[in-house]
Amino acid sequence: MLKFRNFPILAGAAALPFLRMRGARAATPGTMTFGLSSYPPSIQPWANTGTAAATVKLMIHRGLTGFAPDGSLRAELAESWAPEGTTAWVFKLRDATFQNGEKVTSADVKWTIEQVAGEKSTAYLRTQMQSIDKIETPDDKTVRFVMKEPVAILPVTLANFHMPIVSIDCHGTYSMRSTSPACSAATRRFSSA
Repeated sequence: MLKFRNFPILAGAAALPFLRMRGARAATPGTMTFGLSSYPPSIQPWANTGTAAATVKLMIHRGLTGFAPDGSLRAELAESWAPEGTTAWVFKLRDATFQNGEKVTSADVKWTIEQVAGEKSTAYLRTQMQSIDKIETPDDKTVRFVMKEPVAILPVTLANFHMPIVSIDCHGTYSMRSTSPACSAATRRFSSA
């Protein structure tokens, strides 16, 4: 009987020759090619239309918060956030630009949350955003969420890839460069984002 205790080592060694193959490397330095399990049926920013769409959406949009490679919460469009009392959260925005060159402002954040929480919204996180009683924007860099009741996990909820912040004019930090239905979708990073 054969024993395969060293199978992972052998499998890794067998893959080494493929690393030297020309097609196994990026054709253009600085370009990442990523295979998707299927063509995204929709890349509507707040809809849940599967993993392929989520992957493309993560290349186009950013939320207030996100997740670091180690799973910890990290700043994205918000440079900081803190609870205020028991039912409010204050987020301070960093200097960021949408792909059309416009600055990300508290008005964009407020508009986004209002769209997601709207009565006719079909957004994936609609119910969670409806727990917000009001959104205050004292200046372009500050957003204050007043909750209907205490919500300790708002920064985590806002890190969900179904909760990107979108410009009132609907532009993300990346733009769609080209698409080929059922084949490919290419994005281009806006240089000032």
